[in-house]
Amino acid sequence: MADKTCPYCHGKADLNDPANSDFQVFVDTSDTGYPVILVEYYDGDGDSTRVINYCPMCGRRLVGEEP
Repeated sequence: MADKTCPYCHGKADLNDPANSDFQVFVDTSDTGYPVILVEYYDGDGDSTRVINYCPMCGRRLVGEEP
């Protein structure tokens, strides 16, 4: 069941622990209609994205939803 307070798809929590790694993984819903899982590397070595339709943690539908 989708959680309206899920910290992962509402931009309040990372999918990994960035304190113990050189990258950060999070759900980015800033572009409505095109939500992605985003991997940002701290060394400037580029970013990686994958389009998603649902939050991988709570299952909330992200396409067509407000962030």
